[in-house]
Amino acid sequence: VETLADHPQIIGIKEASGDLERIKDTLAKTGSRDFFVISGDDEKTLKMMDAGGVGVISVASNVAPGKVSQMVHYFLNGNHDAARDLDKKLSPLYDALFPRDKEGKSNKSPNPVMAHYALERLDRALERMNLNVGVPRLPLMRGAPEERTAMYKVLGALNLL
Repeated sequence: VETLADHPQIIGIKEASGDLERIKDTLAKTGSRDFFVISGDDEKTLKMMDAGGVGVISVASNVAPGKVSQMVHYFLNGNHDAARDLDKKLSPLYDALFPRDKEGKSNKSPNPVMAHYALERLDRALERMNLNVGVPRLPLMRGAPEERTAMYKVLGALNLL
């Protein structure tokens, strides 16, 4: 990445490894260049930005674009407390988008199944989005019932429905 950061046609990297030490190392080695490190992991966005990252390529922003955008803008404008408060409110959405079992392993519904379900619910609730998300294409199936229920509750708690 350090070598690629010197290439005139490469302006940044989406970092979704989840390894904050690796990310900090990348930021340290590329920090003097005009090179961006962008989070690809919703739940680690603010930690990355705190280390020098500049934003997020977000799954959650497909479901709650205004809230994710506001969180990033708060942080970039120095209002870190407001950014952290909003991130905390969005945390259940991150969890519902990527369900895990008690050991922290991915659960029944793979990415992007829960995002698909959330958009389906939003489309029905708002009746003006015309997303027409339909059903997931094979080999993906609809999310597990308990995961769909959890997502529906999160959408309601975030006042998205």
